[in-house]
Amino acid sequence: MTINKLTMMACVGLLSAPAMASTQLDYEIANWKGFQDAAVVLAFDDYSPGQKDIAIPQLMERDMAATIFVTTSTAEWLGWEPIVQGHNAGIEMANHTVLHHDFNDDYTDWQGITHPPVTPDRYDDEVKFASDRIEANTGKRPTTFAYPFGSYNSDIAKYLHDTGFIAARAWDPAKYVVMPYDFATWEGAYYYLRSTNAYILQDLEKFEFVLDFALESGGLYILTWHSIVGPDGGADWSDLVPQDVFENQLDIVKSKDDAWVTTFEKAVKYHKQKAVATVDLVSVDEKVMTLNLTDTLADEVYDEPLTLKVKVPAQFGVKKVEQAGQALAFKWDDQSIIFDATPDRGEIVIHNW
Repeated sequence: MTINKLTMMACVGLLSAPAMASTQLDYEIANWKGFQDAAVVLAFDDYSPGQKDIAIPQLMERDMAATIFVTTSTAEWLGWEPIVQGHNAGIEMANHTVLHHDFNDDYTDWQGITHPPVTPDRYDDEVKFASDRIEANTGKRPTTFAYPFGSYNSDIAKYLHDTGFIAARAWDPAKYVVMPYDFATWEGAYYYLRSTNAYILQDLEKFEFVLDFALESGGLYILTWHSIVGPDGGADWSDLVPQDVFENQLDIVKSKDDAWVTTFEKAVKYHKQKAVATVDLVSVDEKVMTLNLTDTLADEVYDEPLTLKVKVPAQFGVKKVEQAGQALAFKWDDQSIIFDATPDRGEIVIHNW
């Protein structure tokens, strides 16, 4: 994690001391929220029946964040109410097109009908319209996307970037994909992110082994499910994971205190913001230290709080921390305080007793 140093003037000694002395303030922006080891995203493609009946209720029961990439034609068929309930519980509802057609190859559906690839003249019909429907039902417009069949090209990636999506995800159906922290060294890389197929990790020891490896790697780990089936089976789609296995997988993830289990949107926002965020000293005296946290991204999109660790002067007891008049929770770590603040949302004021 990068440690930054700002030169500041701080009071030294008693409050009545007539002089100010120069010292160094160390601050650190955590790689991930709460200084967790890695970000873990539980992703679900298609909004299949098992996601509606099993995944969303099980996630809500455990109060776990996740991202469901909704194929809106399926949502029209299965119903929007579980999607709305999941959204209200903090589950991200992201875009997976209207019809789930391929962007590169012909696609033959379950009825034997062959559909040509989705070409640029149809992007609005497949992507924009899906976003419109998700927003109409949840009140929030999607900012992330998953490519049907994991199939992408530079045209669709550029379209997503140009129309306001902050990231897009493919997948590797037969590989374990653990992305290191520097998984996106240029803006375009956020539109080619990869994930691991949870179907190939039904062996729970292997599931936990790969998860632990991902946490040790410190990057972004995305697990993707397609179909979950209950004990009575039932019609579902590809890569079927039995409900009991799925629940055990969730419980293993839930048990990892060093994992930031979050949505795809939040993980990407945090990663982008952290890369360009800086903290500047505004002023300091014996009563108050004022800082300013900024980044270079669009404030109307990038609003994820970042976790800061700030070393305060020795005489500071820290009564409260505020940003734009709102109290921020904080905790001590030796002579430093740790708290979450949002870039470009007002000055951070640290009050001494």
